[in-house]
Amino acid sequence: MEIHERLQQSEQSRRLAWQVLQEIRYVLEILGDQRIPYEGERKRFRAEGDFLVRTLVDVISHCRAHLGRLENEFADLERPVGERDLPREVLQAVRDLSRRQAGLGLSETELRERLDRLQELNILPEHRAEPRVNSDCEKGA
Repeated sequence: MEIHERLQQSEQSRRLAWQVLQEIRYVLEILGDQRIPYEGERKRFRAEGDFLVRTLVDVISHCRAHLGRLENEFADLERPVGERDLPREVLQAVRDLSRRQAGLGLSETELRERLDRLQELNILPEHRAEPRVNSDCEKGA
């Protein structure tokens, strides 16, 4: 294979990689219900990847926080429901909802453990020991 073909394949690979990063950005924007600003005008794979990893961790952490609040609200709801003389169907519905929500997602402890594991692997941008060589693409990807 000659050098020109290799360069074309490399360029196509970089363009595809950038396109995939942008698709991930759009998914995070839609699921996180917020616009994710660009860090700069130049296409930098490392900077974009770091930013998207941080945003993904933030979205998951926010979801976990919302689940924690929901768990607390169910616990608060169960106390007065148990103290009142309510129809059996209402009591059963509250208990069923409480049981269902207990199995949703990661617990706060599990999330913290997994974030710690990512930190140990130096995957989270703020815990990366040193920048990786050849990780940025200065030209249009």
